[in-house]
Amino acid sequence: MREFTIYYDFDAERAGRMTQVITEAMAYAKATHAKRVEVTGYRAAVHLSNGTDLFEYPWIAEHRAQIMAETLRDIGVPASIISTVWKSEPEIAAGMDAPSKRRLIIRVTPE
Repeated sequence: MREFTIYYDFDAERAGRMTQVITEAMAYAKATHAKRVEVTGYRAAVHLSNGTDLFEYPWIAEHRAQIMAETLRDIGVPASIISTVWKSEPEIAAGMDAPSKRRLIIRVTPE
C-alpha cells in the first residue's frame, strides 16, 4: 500500500496546488492495477494565540473526500475500487502544525 497526502487551505474544498500529488496517486493506481483506493478526508481546527479555536466547516472533511473520489473517477480510476471515509471531528493544531491537519489521504492498495 502507498499513501499520498494532499494538503488544503483553511476551509478549502479543493487542493489546486496539489495537482502533482493527485496525478501521482492516479498514475500509481493505474500502473499497479490497484484493487482498492481509499480516500480519507480530515477536518482541522487551529488554536489561536488569543486562546480561542477556529474550526473548519463541519462538512469539509466529507466534501474533500467526495470531491477527490469524483476527481479520481474522472481521470480514469474505476469507481468500483474507490471508497470514501471522512473524519468529521476536527484535529486541533497550533502554529506551524495547522496546515498538516487540513488534509486528505489517498491510500492505494496494488493488485
